[in-house]
Amino acid sequence: MSGAVDLTGLWTGSYGYRGVAGTDNGFLCTMTDNGGRLSGSISEPDEGAPGRRASAGYAGARNGRRVVFTKIYDGGSSVGHRVRYDGVLSSDGLMIDGRWSHPTWSGPFVMQRQRAAEVNEETIEAADIRVPLEPVR
Repeated sequence: MSGAVDLTGLWTGSYGYRGVAGTDNGFLCTMTDNGGRLSGSISEPDEGAPGRRASAGYAGARNGRRVVFTKIYDGGSSVGHRVRYDGVLSSDGLMIDGRWSHPTWSGPFVMQRQRAAEVNEETIEAADIRVPLEPVR
């Protein structure tokens, strides 16, 4: 990857909880990269209300390969806190992996860039997308 990569697009991902196996939660993320300033929205299953969805907005920054953003839930679900994500963009610009944290919990996350043709209405509706969590580099 040479130079800055524009991260604008659709991403899928998973996050897990440190030390708790089998707790990964999939999410769908739309991202806008405006010269390194990141913003967008995230949709994921609502962990506190099975069968419902949780929505959040986020803002952050890309600096080289480092990607940092804070997710803020919109209040329309059982969750209403902020979560910080701090990750590293892969050399090909197609994956971000790192750690998320908030005052009580933390764990690994991974995001994978999608081509629009790979995501259909069923995928978006379910959005319980799981990207295998790998050890954080």
